[in-house]
Amino acid sequence: MKNLLMGVTMETTKVTSKTSSLKALLLRAWRERWTDLQWGIQIKTILPRGVSGDVYNLADCILQQALVGPGPNELVLTYLKHSLSSQLVSYAAVLQRISKYDGFHKPHCVISLMEFLETIQGRITCRGKPEEGLLAASILSLVHWLLTAATHALTALTDLGDSPEHSLILEKPFTILGSMLNCDFTLAMLQLARQDDRELFNDVLKKCKELEVALSGQGNAGKLTTSMEEILRRITSLDNEDGCLKGWMLQPISQLSQGAQGQRWRQKKSGVSGDKESSGEEHPTADPVTYCPLQALLAVEVLLNPSSDTHVFVNDILMMQRLKGYTLPRLYSEVMRACLICLNDVLTTSEESQWGAFTFLKVPHILRQLHMSVSGESASHGKGSPGSPSSTSSVANQDKLNSSTMDGLASSSPLGDPSMSSPSSQSSANMVSATTPFSQDVVNAFELLLQYTPLLDVIDAKCSCSVVECLLNELAKVGLVTETHVKAYSSRREASGGGVQKSESSVVSQTASIPKVIIRAEPTLARILKTLDADYIKIQEALLGVLCQVLTGKSFELILAVATVEGKLRTFVMKLIKFNECSKGISGEGGKAAQTRAMLFDISFLMLCSIVQTYGSQVVLSEEGGDSFFEQWVRECMVERGRPKCPETMLKRCDPSKVDALLSQFNAGDIDFKMGQVKWHEMCLNVPAAIREVLFAWEQGSLSPTDVKRVLDALRSRMCCLPVCAAAWLCSHMQILHQDALLKPMNMVQQFLTTLPNEDIIQQDNFKERSSLMFQIIRKMQYDVHPPTLSKSKVLTLSHCIVSHLPISEQLQTIWGGIHKRGWVTVEATHTLESLLNTGGSQWFVSNLVKEVLKYHYREDLDKAVDLAFAIFHLDIENCNLALLLHVLPQYLQNQMQREQLVEPQATALAQLCAYCVFSAVEAQGGVENTVSSSSSVSGSGNGMNIGGNGRGGSRKRSRRDMEGEDLEGICPSKLLRLAPSLSMNTTPEPNDAAALFGSVVGASSTVGTQRRAWSIPDPLQMALNELFQAFSVIVQDGEVSQQTHFVFKFLECVVKCGGRDRTGIVLQSMPSSLVPSLLRSLPDLFTTDLLLRLHDIRTVSGRRAAARDLCMLRNMTMKPGWP
Repeated sequence: MKNLLMGVTMETTKVTSKTSSLKALLLRAWRERWTDLQWGIQIKTILPRGVSGDVYNLADCILQQALVGPGPNELVLTYLKHSLSSQLVSYAAVLQRISKYDGFHKPHCVISLMEFLETIQGRITCRGKPEEGLLAASILSLVHWLLTAATHALTALTDLGDSPEHSLILEKPFTILGSMLNCDFTLAMLQLARQDDRELFNDVLKKCKELEVALSGQGNAGKLTTSMEEILRRITSLDNEDGCLKGWMLQPISQLSQGAQGQRWRQKKSGVSGDKESSGEEHPTADPVTYCPLQALLAVEVLLNPSSDTHVFVNDILMMQRLKGYTLPRLYSEVMRACLICLNDVLTTSEESQWGAFTFLKVPHILRQLHMSVSGESASHGKGSPGSPSSTSSVANQDKLNSSTMDGLASSSPLGDPSMSSPSSQSSANMVSATTPFSQDVVNAFELLLQYTPLLDVIDAKCSCSVVECLLNELAKVGLVTETHVKAYSSRREASGGGVQKSESSVVSQTASIPKVIIRAEPTLARILKTLDADYIKIQEALLGVLCQVLTGKSFELILAVATVEGKLRTFVMKLIKFNECSKGISGEGGKAAQTRAMLFDISFLMLCSIVQTYGSQVVLSEEGGDSFFEQWVRECMVERGRPKCPETMLKRCDPSKVDALLSQFNAGDIDFKMGQVKWHEMCLNVPAAIREVLFAWEQGSLSPTDVKRVLDALRSRMCCLPVCAAAWLCSHMQILHQDALLKPMNMVQQFLTTLPNEDIIQQDNFKERSSLMFQIIRKMQYDVHPPTLSKSKVLTLSHCIVSHLPISEQLQTIWGGIHKRGWVTVEATHTLESLLNTGGSQWFVSNLVKEVLKYHYREDLDKAVDLAFAIFHLDIENCNLALLLHVLPQYLQNQMQREQLVEPQATALAQLCAYCVFSAVEAQGGVENTVSSSSSVSGSGNGMNIGGNGRGGSRKRSRRDMEGEDLEGICPSKLLRLAPSLSMNTTPEPNDAAALFGSVVGASSTVGTQRRAWSIPDPLQMALNELFQAFSVIVQDGEVSQQTHFVFKFLECVVKCGGRDRTGIVLQSMPSSLVPSLLRSLPDLFTTDLLLRLHDIRTVSGRRAAARDLCMLRNMTMKPGWP
């Protein structure tokens, strides 16, 4: 301890001694009137080589000597200027010392200091590592000192009257501050200082407010000039702009690629510059009619997750808004247009009910939740809060609407406030209060939608009704438009010449009027659910009639579609399971009651099987695993792709005596069951054993084909559930057979799909409707196990539809060519793409799709290709993103043959696609589930309709590929744990953390902005990012300018523009600290201060230190002679 104290004392003595020597040298220089060159020579005799004068307070010594009298010593100030130029002292030390000067009673000294600042402020920089952390604080202290000087000057002018010196002191701070605010470097440093010293920055804001009030007060009229007011407002607005990090929108490739020629991108300063010209630069023209990025994304999401919660779709839509920079009216219009495109594509197919229900029942609630979320965010965070859609849209590109169209909207007073009528003023429209009876953004969206006249004409003609009117009516139910809007826009649509030709003699079929049929099916579903809530004993007859009616025509399909989009599918299934359980049979019951009970069991069983086949057992059944007969049967016997069932396990619960009885009855051709003595669930369990005996007897030659046909016809002559159970065993049995042994079981399954010859049986007990549903179920089972050679079953949604003689790569090229030419994805193409992905794997799929994207050379084509490929990757975004980062991208960076393709504009396109996929995968893995609040004020509003998903706490339905992996884990969990022990250590991120960082404002609370938690990306994705950044570091470390280094820059640029503050920080958290400096040395002309601020998390100390380092490096490089 004693030695330590002695060392400190010696060091202090040494510094004091040097400081005294410097002061003595200053006095000598002044007495002998040295020039600045002489000063520079003599100072080196005191300062050791390579030691900064800041160590010995050289700047402090010089300024003390220069300002000792009532006037400044200009000669000594030249010594300070020379010391700065020769780097004997740092700018940080000089500015810090000036900011401590409080001799405001000596106006000439203050004026001299300000003039000195004017001469050096253009060269303010930092050239040494110790100074990097001090310069930002020094600049903020200087701003505080300048405002203080102006305040003292104003006070002196008030007391003394006219004073030229104090008038000059009042003017010069604003001149200096104006130059500082117009300099990107000093402005960036102010942002770092604002984060580092919040207390001092608050004092600066307070000084600005006091000065503005004082300049506007009595006795100072006319002193507050426009420039002064603007400067004070800009300083104040630094606190609202979130560190110059707000308002950036991702540009199209056509503008991003301009950076390669040295053109820098700038941030938009919303609410600061008031530059209206810059607000419409990025998307000057609307997308073509056929080009709809949202359509492709929604087509994929509805295919994979038709019963997802509303907030899942909301987050996907908001993600696209961030990426494309849509205004809210444009966003709402694109959502409606995308759904109409899909609906037009699937009309007259088996999926028209699903898309009709989604378009007219789900979309209104999606739009309402978007509107409610934006309104809630603006109320809790204030207007223009960072990261919110409202603030984003205020700087986004404004769609250039037809002026006459918008003028018509503004002049029509019932349609809203004219001041809010156009999207260009929609930032105020976003702040609609809770009392506003409609959403102005939705109203403006219909102005955009009505411009797509060809689309509306085609779908109106096919549906024999006005889809615009149908949409308006549904939006009116949730309070987004008023009846006045409905009438006005319906009239405008009809007056446009595209109205539906009404004919009294024409009869509109269900297919033609799908919007109206869907809307009518909504109350029908409610009545069915209410009926299923009643006591089973009292309503058997009525319930049987209702269910039989549901099976007629397309009613069942419509009911399921409505239940899916309303989040009532699982409720409907659970009620059907309950009644199926009650209908199993009671011993001794006879007569009509037993017959009714048998029909209820049969119909409910068939309906449940069809639902499970369509949506998957993991969606419609309880996660806990119920003990009802049907749930157990699904787990043990149901044929599901990716979930193979053991045929021997199906037979474990069989009763040999009952199997023999069944065989005797079927062999005799007896189709009548003793209803009072039959328990139907036992029949379903024993039928597989009976059908196995028939199959084995046929294979052994004991039965002829005619005998087998007689047995099978008897099996399916009364109860349609029995053939389904038999076919389930046969299909599972076929999966373990050799190809040569498939013929007989396949023929038995095919026999179930033929029409019964007995017409009397077909006409009774709704057998026709039940057998029709049975045919669909068995055919789906058959095709899942053994796909047909031709696609002769397009009416069914098959799990695989690529049975073709062409290689899958050629099929992908054909499908992709059609998609890119159209600009949107057909639903049939979506199914084919999913099958190609499942067949070829994510690595093959991504590699070939990226290859197709990079074949285009024109920027507009690449823009379209990137958007479409990004949407297609959502078929399995997590695995596709990993394949892109770990396999495809390294090939383009490292393979000599493929790296030649990384030229502009293809390099920017690939970088943009990678950035899109990274952020989407992060949200899918951790940020989506709790991004949107499930509060009753949003999800439960609107006619009491709970637009939820599948009742799983708002979670997204996983793709079938995910569940196949879960099945493998269930088969051999120990092996998987041994192969990948690190995966078992993963921790699930806290939902609140994901919401705070990844939540697009939906359901965000006011505490999100004030509370930060650590959150990490799930391990597979984080590992992929780590490997990618390590590869980037290897590429840029040698300082060579190449296509690879250019791509690395483009990737970082796209990540910054896509992510926003929080998302960028999460993705770049594993980026090596040397990556940006190395890249900056190679490509300095592409970097800006704005980009550097976004590449670092300036909310942390390490992030501010790294940002200051890179900002100073860029500053020094731009100050070199010959810089462009």
